[in-house]
Amino acid sequence: MAADLAKPHRPAPHGVRAAAVHSAADRPGTLPVLDAAVLGSGAVLVACGQAGVRLLTSDGRTKAQWDVPADQLVLADHGGSALLVAGYGQTREISRLDLATRTVRPWTTLRARQIAGSYDGRHLVTADGDGILVLDTLAPGPTVVWRELGGTERLVGTVARTADKCSAVVVSPLPDGSPLVELWRWDLPGWELRSRMVLDAFHPDHCVPLASAGLLTAVPQVADEPSGPDGASDRTVLSLVTGLPPTPARDLAGIAPSGPIGDGDHWALPVPDPAGTGFLLHTGSGAGPAPTATVLFPAADLRHTPGLRRHADAVTYWHRSGRILATTPDGATVLANLRVTGTR
Repeated sequence: MAADLAKPHRPAPHGVRAAAVHSAADRPGTLPVLDAAVLGSGAVLVACGQAGVRLLTSDGRTKAQWDVPADQLVLADHGGSALLVAGYGQTREISRLDLATRTVRPWTTLRARQIAGSYDGRHLVTADGDGILVLDTLAPGPTVVWRELGGTERLVGTVARTADKCSAVVVSPLPDGSPLVELWRWDLPGWELRSRMVLDAFHPDHCVPLASAGLLTAVPQVADEPSGPDGASDRTVLSLVTGLPPTPARDLAGIAPSGPIGDGDHWALPVPDPAGTGFLLHTGSGAGPAPTATVLFPAADLRHTPGLRRHADAVTYWHRSGRILATTPDGATVLANLRVTGTR
């Protein structure tokens, strides 16, 4: 009888839960937000373009501000400093902000196609037309201390970096002249090349590398005929390419206009909300393509893609409309939800 009885029902593992849903402020701020990060202290560092840089409390009050143009923040892993980057085409003006003393010093002007969003406090990962360059930021001027790729190997897309990992998509020619597309992964700080994964299907406009997890792809699927109660069935298929048995794909309603975004091993897929007046960000980490949280930016201009930042024990989301929302890495708890204004 015991052998024939149905097995007892086991509850789902303790960590399994539905994705949390959070909404940013329903009104825009009065200053643009081009980059933001919640620091280990709980304060929020914000780059407002030509309006400078601000350090805010979690409810939006101004603790400090600097009249230094910046549209990108490069946070040190230890949280003690940040590089303030103002971009003018491929020319970047970079200053150093000491968060302990709250002083800013100009560092250099350089040409770079992209600059990683974090660094170890000294070595800065950049990319130009020749490949990946690592610069010593404590030198008086930009000094190259390491170079990756170049020659016949070409970097495609963004470089994903964490404190101990880095990955990027690399294209190199085969003997017959056809392109070989691979995901390269290095261990940091020594830049030991640990893997080269061949990508059979590569969608350059719909993918983002994750530092240690693989390549996240988000391929839009446009329906031939509208269906469903709302008359729409367009969707985006989200999958994670790891080189191991493939992870199950995930279908999400809506078309992502600019593909996924990522920072380290965290990612977000921005899609227009059902009303078409703002963004829904399906967000998660590199463990798989299942979102762990959804963040809504209502009444957000769809021409400006939201941003994502993983730093300390927080994941920060922002939109140019002046709103910032930050959660714990698992997406369960809101740490900050504020509008950036010039009045406090």
